[in-house]
Formats: sequence, C-alpha cells, structure tokens
Amino acid sequence: MGWLGSRTFREFRNRALCGLTACGVKALLATIRFEVEGAEAFLAAGRNGPGVFVALWHDSLMLPLGHRSRRHTHALMSLGRDGEFAARVLQRFGITAVRGSTSKAATGALHRIVRKAGPGQVFSVTPDGPRGPRHEFQAGIAWLARKTNLPVIALGAAAKRGWQLRSWDRFTIPKPFTKIALVFGPPIVVDPGESLDETRKRLALELARVTNRARACLGLAPDAPADRSTLPPSSRPTA
Repeated sequence: MGWLGSRTFREFRNRALCGLTACGVKALLATIRFEVEGAEAFLAAGRNGPGVFVALWHDSLMLPLGHRSRRHTHALMSLGRDGEFAARVLQRFGITAVRGSTSKAATGALHRIVRKAGPGQVFSVTPDGPRGPRHEFQAGIAWLARKTNLPVIALGAAAKRGWQLRSWDRFTIPKPFTKIALVFGPPIVVDPGESLDETRKRLALELARVTNRARACLGLAPDAPADRSTLPPSSRPTA
C-alpha cells in the first residue's frame, strides 16, 4: 500500500485540507458585511446567564461564522467523515464540536456537555439536521430545553447573494462582498405545563419568524416553512 495509503498520511492530508478550507472560509467572510438585530440580548443571555441554546437552520450554518457571536460556542455535529471534517474546520473558528452517531444520540451527547459546562456557554443546534428534511423542526432542541431549563434563542440568517449546494439542505455559501443579515430572537423559556410538541411548534414559529425577518432585511422573499404544522391556522394553505 505504501506511505501514501497509510493512516499517518491520511491524517496529514485531512488536517491540511481542514486548514486550507478554514483559511479559505475566513478569507471569504472577511469580505462580508453584516446587518445584525438582537445581538446584545443574545450576548447578555449567553455570556451573563446560565447558558443558552441557539437554533438555526442547517443550510445557514456558515453564515454566522464571520460574526463575533460564534465565539465560545458548542455545536452539535454528526459522526462520519463529513461531520469530522466540519468539526475540525469549526475548531479553527473557536467552536467546539459535539459529536453523535444519530439525532437521538447526538442530542444525548449535547445534554451531557451542557450538564458539565459552566455558566455562560452557547450551544448551537440545527433542528432540521443532520439529515433533514430541510426546514422541518425536530423535537430534539425542545427536549434539551426542557431537560436543562436553559432558554432558546432562534437565529435567522440570510445572505443577499450566495451559492446553494445540491445537498438535502441546499447549504448556502455566501458570495464575496455580499451582505449577511443575522436576526436573534428573544430568549424563550420552556413552559413546563406545555407538551413537547407544543414547545416544538412554538420554537419552530419563532425560527420561521426571525428567518423571514433576516430575509426581509435584505429585500428577499419570505421562506415558507417545510413543516406546515408550525403555521398558525389562519396561515395554513387550504386544499
């Protein structure tokens, strides 16, 4: 097999690719202009409180990387080669990856990290990840919020101009010198009297709201949620 096929070479190659990717992303994000709403409340809730969950869609994961809000964040990532590569890139942005083999296992892994972490930590979760469906809000973050009593802040993110990959989430890569809008919602504390699905729907509505607000800041059309059950009855399409 030779040295080129050895584990040592593969590790060296992977580290080099991660480093080059991180440098390229940083260079791209250095050209970006940000329009931000609600960051002060987010920073206060995260840094000065017991901690906070941040919920954002999987396709917008790259968009906040150039903003200071990313610092001291724990991000939920899947296992596998793609997850490992992404985790190594995120480490170069000061983000700690939490790994799990499935959605349920990954949620449990993040729960263990939350219990061990000190106050003032930020835990980033993509409620439609790691495999979708796109923009369909799963119950994992609602379960976490109930277990930990930490508030949830929905983060809407949009790019004025960008490329969309041909992946399940249509992952967005912003184009150079474009503008990115980040909209942080208010901290949402889970009501212990409501059901898990009621909590999920409430958080889904808030994430849809801030996502559309971010798009409106850039003059973009609203993004209709894939999960129609999160829409208020008056807004649901009729057959």
